[in-house]
Amino acid sequence: MKKIVLGIILGSFFVNSGLAIATEQTSDSSSDIEIDTSAISSTLETISATINSEVETSSTVEESMTSETSVEATSDSSAVNSSDSMRTTATNTATVNSEDTMSTETNANVSADDALYQQYLNDNRRDVMSYDEYQAFTMAMSPKANLRTMSATNTQEIINRATGERKQIVAKALNYLGSGYTQVYPDRLGIKAFDCSGLTYRVYKEVLNRDIGSYTLPQESSGTQIAVKDAKPGDLLFWGNRGATYHVAIYLGNSQYIHAPNYGQTVNVSPIYWNEFPPSFALRMNLKESNTINLNDYWTTSPGKVVNLKAIDYYRSPEFSSSTRVGTYALATRLDVSGVVKNKTGVPVLKLKNGYYVMAERYWMQKFTYASMKTTKYSISTDKTTLYKNITLMTAKSNSSRGKVFNVKGKYVLENGAVIYSLYNKNNTWAGYILNKDMIPVKYTSWNKKVVITKKNYSSYKDLFFSGKKISNTSSHLNKQYTAKGYYVLGNGRKYLSLYDKNNKWYGYLNANATKTVK
Repeated sequence: MKKIVLGIILGSFFVNSGLAIATEQTSDSSSDIEIDTSAISSTLETISATINSEVETSSTVEESMTSETSVEATSDSSAVNSSDSMRTTATNTATVNSEDTMSTETNANVSADDALYQQYLNDNRRDVMSYDEYQAFTMAMSPKANLRTMSATNTQEIINRATGERKQIVAKALNYLGSGYTQVYPDRLGIKAFDCSGLTYRVYKEVLNRDIGSYTLPQESSGTQIAVKDAKPGDLLFWGNRGATYHVAIYLGNSQYIHAPNYGQTVNVSPIYWNEFPPSFALRMNLKESNTINLNDYWTTSPGKVVNLKAIDYYRSPEFSSSTRVGTYALATRLDVSGVVKNKTGVPVLKLKNGYYVMAERYWMQKFTYASMKTTKYSISTDKTTLYKNITLMTAKSNSSRGKVFNVKGKYVLENGAVIYSLYNKNNTWAGYILNKDMIPVKYTSWNKKVVITKKNYSSYKDLFFSGKKISNTSSHLNKQYTAKGYYVLGNGRKYLSLYDKNNKWYGYLNANATKTVK
């Protein structure tokens, strides 16, 4: 049975107060204490199991002080009568005895916040982060989808964007995709698992035999500080104030970086414009680059329409300099291209229809096409969906919920095949952009079945935007029969019936769960 030390102070509190907490309820207990373990997310369960494993292997002294007991609560605090569970002993340490795995009963007598705090106390980053900062970091580091609209969808494409030593750094880093996470030394330096600075240390040591330091603090001095927007493949990205950084990653180019995120996760690629977790600064690493121009990295014929994947400068001449610079296009500006020219060094440059010039690198300038659509209703089919301000899906506009309905009037198709819908509310106000895979069309299915309303406290609606009610409350319509001529299924799986009475009067759209069919 697995023992988890909660600490002398916590144990004293439980013993002195006479409180007994059971890890499972017994049939002869007249008073139960229920612990809601569902509040602890699956990510935190994995994290806790990893942390506890590392603590147990290095803390045998503490473990020897722990009593191998569990505590059971009954209505009579002075006597516990159960042959199925072990009883409280008068020690200053409380332990939890679980007959299932940690994943099914994780720290049943410890709240999610307590478990996270215990993790914080054992984390190497506690010296540079307050607990509040650590909470925010852990939330930001919960599993995130990779940036799905980038053109670099496989590792070889990412590698080919770099040259020279930068290419070698990127290739080696990507070789560790999927490796686990640990803070145990020396395991954290790879090759099977890493923490963030262990990954960057390993990559630079293997490729260049360069010791950049094995923690973020010495790594801060391994290059020249630059703005994040100026980073090149192979440069380092840091999070936190200089001298107190708590996370580091290797920039890959194309607004992506590779890192070892946190407990319970593997080495993965994340977007640089992830709003909840923006890098603080970057380091230009002293890396050799090839002077050869690879034309495959540039547009050499006009792409027609492009959208920029980072803020870019535009110029009055193909010779880019401070004297020819006119201004800056914000991230995800849609640009019309009239042609491609080369500057004096032979580098391709895009000429815009407005007469200005911008960079022609393919991984910054994403080709797209737009097609208008007949207004069609779509419903969000994924949880915790974000609507975006731009078609690159880099800047969040608002959050939406599964099942919500929007009108789709047009779509953008990016160079990599991603399809982005442009959404509108019922009143024709623009709602944002979303990946088409996150929605389903709202289709009408003919049915013509007799149904009876059987449940109270439901409403029927005038439309699937739920903007107005036809039946305010089904309590006044119980046992009444209607004809469901058809139905719609929304992205959350709920079916809405289109109801008519015997006089063919329409009564709106009603959730099918409030009815039953009759013959």
